[in-house]
Parts: sequence; C-alpha cells; structure tokens
Amino acid sequence: MLALEKRQLTIDQILAASNTLDSKNSLTLGGLLYQAGVNLGICAGLLLLFCILRPTNGVVYGRRVKHAPPEFRPPRLSLNPLSWIVPIVRVSEDDMLRTVGLDAVLLMRFLKLCFYTFLVFSAAGAGSLLPINYLYGVIPAGEKLGLDTIITRLNMENVTTLQWITSHVVVTYAISVFLWLVVFLNNRFFIRKRQEHFHSETYQTAIHNRTIIVTRLPSSLRDDESLADYMRRLTPGSRVTHASVGRELGDLPKLVAQHTEMINRLERVLASYLRDEASLDKPRPTIKVKKQPVDAIAYYTEQLEDIEQSIKAQRSNLHLSAPTSYAFVAYASAYDAHTALKTLRKSGTGNQKFLINAAPAPRDIIWPNLVLTPAATGSRKTLIRVLFTLFCCFATIPTSLLSLITSVSSLRQLFPETQPWFDANPKLASFWQTLITPFFLAVYFMMLPFFFRLMARYQGIHTKTAVERSMMKKTYIFLMFSQVVVFTITSVLTQLIGQVNNKELTVGQLFENLAPNIIKSLSVNSSFWISFVALRSVNNLLELAQPVSLFLIFTRRYFTKPTPRQVRSLSRPPDFDYGVVYANYLFLFVMTLLYSVYAPLIIPFGMVAFALGVIVFKYQLLYVYTTKVQTAGLMWRSVVNRIFFTMILFQIFVLLSLRFRIAQFKALGYMNQWALCIPLPILTLLIAVAHWFWLEPRMRYMQGPPTDDRFNDMTKENTNLGDRFLHHLFRESTTTPMVDKKVKHLLGKVYQGR
Repeated sequence: MLALEKRQLTIDQILAASNTLDSKNSLTLGGLLYQAGVNLGICAGLLLLFCILRPTNGVVYGRRVKHAPPEFRPPRLSLNPLSWIVPIVRVSEDDMLRTVGLDAVLLMRFLKLCFYTFLVFSAAGAGSLLPINYLYGVIPAGEKLGLDTIITRLNMENVTTLQWITSHVVVTYAISVFLWLVVFLNNRFFIRKRQEHFHSETYQTAIHNRTIIVTRLPSSLRDDESLADYMRRLTPGSRVTHASVGRELGDLPKLVAQHTEMINRLERVLASYLRDEASLDKPRPTIKVKKQPVDAIAYYTEQLEDIEQSIKAQRSNLHLSAPTSYAFVAYASAYDAHTALKTLRKSGTGNQKFLINAAPAPRDIIWPNLVLTPAATGSRKTLIRVLFTLFCCFATIPTSLLSLITSVSSLRQLFPETQPWFDANPKLASFWQTLITPFFLAVYFMMLPFFFRLMARYQGIHTKTAVERSMMKKTYIFLMFSQVVVFTITSVLTQLIGQVNNKELTVGQLFENLAPNIIKSLSVNSSFWISFVALRSVNNLLELAQPVSLFLIFTRRYFTKPTPRQVRSLSRPPDFDYGVVYANYLFLFVMTLLYSVYAPLIIPFGMVAFALGVIVFKYQLLYVYTTKVQTAGLMWRSVVNRIFFTMILFQIFVLLSLRFRIAQFKALGYMNQWALCIPLPILTLLIAVAHWFWLEPRMRYMQGPPTDDRFNDMTKENTNLGDRFLHHLFRESTTTPMVDKKVKHLLGKVYQGR
C-alpha cells in the first residue's frame, strides 16, 4: 500500500510538471460547444441561402449547365429548393467520368479516401481511444474534474496507466495499414482509367496526343525536314510523319492586345449609344484625341482597320519569321509517339541535344516560356527557389503573431499585465482562441496560391496545368513549413523565453528542453487544430453558397453598364482551381491525421469536413465549374506522394510523442511501447518508392497498341501540324464587336467596320 501511494505520488509530480502550461492553453468543453454552435448556425444559414437562391440564380449556381455541350451536361434540376440533393447522391462515378472527366473524378476519390479513413476511425479509432484516454488518464494537477477539463482528459498525454499506451500503437498500425490499402486501390483505379483514356477515340484522334514537343532545339535542327529526318534516325521503330519548327512572333502579340483593347472600347461606346433602341436622332459619342474631340465610333473603327491590316501582314509573312528553339514532331499514331518518347528517354539520346516531352494541348501551352534559353531557365529557377525560401521564412511572421495571440499561456508569460483580463473574461478569451484566430488564419492562407502561381510561371514552366501542379506543391510545402515547423517552434520559444524572463529556467535549460518541448508544443496545439479543422465545414458551405460571386455578379449586372461581352463573361463557368483545392485539403488531411491518435477528438471534425467537401465539390464540378484543360489525372501522382509523406510524418509524431511521454515514467519501470512504431515510417517509405516505380511507366505511356485498327495510322487525319501547333496568334481570327441582340439591326447604321 505504501509503495502504491509512493508510486502514485511520483506520477502526480510528473503530471504537475508537464501540464503546468498546457492546462491553461487547452480547449474547454464550453469553448468547443460554443464554436460548434456558431459553426452549425453559420452552416445552416449558408445552406438555407443556397437552397433558396439556387432555383432562380442559374447564372451563379448552374453556370456549367448552359455552356456545356449536351453530351456533357449533368442531370437537370427542378425549381424545388431541395431538388439538388437526390442527383448529387445518385450521380455515379461513371456518369461523372463521362460528364466532367477523370481529373474531377480523382479529386472526388481523394476526398472520399480521406472521408472513409476518418469515418472508419471515428468508430474504430476514436471510439476506442477516447474511452481509454478518459478512464486511464488524469486531469492536470491542481484542477478538478468538470465539464471544462473533460477534453483535456481525452488526450493521450494524460494517460498514466501506460500499459494502455499499447492501444495507441495498435490504432497507429491500423490507420497505416488501412491507408496503405486504400491508396493502392485508388492507384489501381487511376492506372486503369488512365489506360482507358489512352485507348479512347477522343485521345487517339487528337493530333497533339501523337506529337512530341522538342525544346532547346539547336540551330542546326531548326528546319522542318532536318528535324524530321533526325527524329527518324533516333526512333527507327516509330513512324515520323512530319515536323514543324515554331516561329518568332515579332510584334504580333502587341498588335493582338491592341486590337482587343480597341474592341472593348468600341463595345462600351456602342452599348451606351444604342441603349435607346427607339431612336438614333441624338449626338454621336465623342472622345478627345490630341485634345481635339473626334467621333468615337469612327475613330475606333479606323484604328481597328489599321491594326487588322498589320496583323494580316504579320501572318502572311510567317515564312520570313526566324525559327525558334521549339518544335513539334508528329507520328503516325499515339502509340508510335509513346514508343518514341519512351525510347528517347530510356537512351538519353535526345536529351543530349534537346529536351523532349509529350506535346500538351495547344491552349495549355505557355508560349513565351518555350523559347527560354537553358541559362535563363536555370537562373529563373534558382531565383524562384531563393525567393520561395525567403517567402516561407518571412511570410510566416503573421502566422507567428497568430500563434502568439492564440496561446493564452504565451500571452500570460510575455505580458503578465494581461492576466487579470483573461481571468475576468474567460468566455471572451475562449471565443478568441477557438474561433477568431483560426478564421483569420484561413483567410490569410487563401491569398497564398496567387503568389505561388506567379512564381511557377516565372520560373519557366511550359504549361498552365504544370503551373497548377507546381503551385499546389509550393502551397503544400508552405503550409507544412509555416504550421508544423514555424508555428510550433514559435510557440515553444515564446513559452521558454517567458520562463527564462521569470527566472524559472536558465538559458542552458532552455536549449536542453527545446527538443522535447517541440513535440510537446505539437501536442498542446491540438486544441487549436481541432478548432481549425472544425472551421473547414464553414468554408465548405461558403463555397457552396458562393456569396461573393453572387454579390459581384448582381452588382455588375444591375449597378454598372456592362457590354454584352462582359455580360456573357459573367455567366461563363469559371475554371476549377484543382491546385488550391488539393493543397488545402491535403493540409486538412495532414492536421487531422497528425492528431488522430494523440487527440482523437479531431477525427469526427475531420470526417465532417471531408464529407461536406465531397457533397459541395461534387455539385460544383457538375453544375458550376469547368475543367479548362483535361489532363487525365496528371496531378494524382503528386497527391499520392504527399499522402505518403503525411503518413510518415504522422507515424514519426506518434513515435516521438510516445517516446517523450514514456521517458517521463522510465524510472517506474514501464516498457518502451514507442519502439513498436519504429518499423512504420520505414515500411511506408518502401511502399511509397514501390508505388512510384509502379505508377511512373503506366501513367506516362500506353501499355500496348490500340485495339482498334483505325488508330494504327492517323496520318490522313489532322495532317496540317503547322497550322495546328503554331502559336494561336498566328491562326485565331480577330474578334468583332458584339452588341445586344435587341439593337443588332441598328449596328449597320452606326458602324461600317468588319
């Protein structure tokens, strides 16, 4: 009995030392319930707003239906406010694949992967760990059991009967094995659908899919016939049909931009002048040119005619333009192009003189980046890497400030004069810590993709879809660096420096305690991340209700004077931002998985956020957004790599959390269960490498020739490679003025141009 009392006293002393700070920083049940109530109210309001406005505002909530071709349109929705629910539930994966493409289906697969993971472990994981944490844990020293200490007791850190720590190890293994399995199943689905895409008629008949793009072309090969003969020698087993070397643009981009600007100005003048369709007996509009008033319509018409003549002259003299360092080489079939590309990459012969890749769709190409020299590309990449590193370091200053104001204990340590205010206003302090700070953090991170997209374009990436993949990677890296690294270290240093200032620690002890306190800080911040994950549900409903788009479209249509072209652009379906959505939900997956064993209460919140994500984005992809360029899932491999990285991070965090926790009880003779987790990150890394070698050839190349003999030789189809792959400025017709159909019959009376 005496030994038991002595043993319990030792445990209480350990808990008192480890929970002094985080007991003041933990999420209270009152704060959690308050936040849940606020989130539920906001979500209900947004959902009600969407249901009421959707039937009569198709220009916002059904933009894709009007513009999509009939064969790609989703099921029609009635005017019933709830009619959108049943189609969203009933639309199958095959229907989505036919309607919106493989990119959208894979996004839904990712969201469902995360949802099912947290659904299973809300029952199996959290359902077992929460009772264990509660029954075999204790509350921090000096506090009594009550509603506000229940959540603290539900965390793994407060478990003192350490034999039960083995259950946390078992759940960690279960989550890891489950994720290994679902990632494999989704990768197998991806490979199957991508190979079906390669063998489809749409893919086989598109000229760019049987074409290779060559960049950094040496001057000796900047001739169509010379390049075609050279490629025939490099790939004797593939049938090269012809090649087309790109041409310099000269002043053409500037002329086309001027033409577009003049068209916009003329349309604004015509829209204003023809507004009163009953009569034209009124003064014609004028503008000042060199301080003299002139007829605006006549002036813009004359300017357009001059610019169009210049554009026509530039295009007719195409053969006189100097050849560039990029070219396109066409093959007899898509399988020939894949075989040639595989041969050239395997041998490395082509890359000794130039770079080769599968040709993208013409509208996906960033044409100015194709002509960058190797030196320019290298210097740009180096500059962007430096700028991105600096951006990650200095742009986290707002994050660090948010970390400071989030931690009540940190504010108490640095500013002792705030302690009376916190003591006098516990509800306001809880409200600020659990709701306001995560909201501002979410808004801050919404602005980041814009800067990362600019960086990706500047560094010389050749396609817009590759820019999106680069932006997604940069956003993910930044979120991980700023949150998991900077956010944690800032919180630790703030607390330790505060203790040094209060003479509770020496400087030497500060560095000695730094490593364990970093792990401890990740644990303490679990309350913040529970709040952050819970807030994602509100963001999902904001995406569904689209209040910003609704406000902007309404004000521009009814409080400004838009031209018909501007009105049409308002109703055009926007491009879906796959990179931003993937980055944000990968980060949500990181934070939910990271704390799934340590603070299992986060799992149900993550499950709800991903469930709403599945519903919201399924509707948005079917009825609102469009995929500008279909890539058949090129972003999927990057997503899978980050899922594996997240798993390794989660496994290491659990391992180190158990290691530091059990070390506190080492003198009491407890076993080192943490060592059981050591194989997990190693196994995950090996599985990730195996997946990479399995995915790489199957996602890049056709596995076997086409089964339909029609596609074995496509030389008679779309043989004019030069017209198809020259810069779009060489082949697209210039725009003409657009007016409202009600006054179209009056246009000939006031405008005599083309």
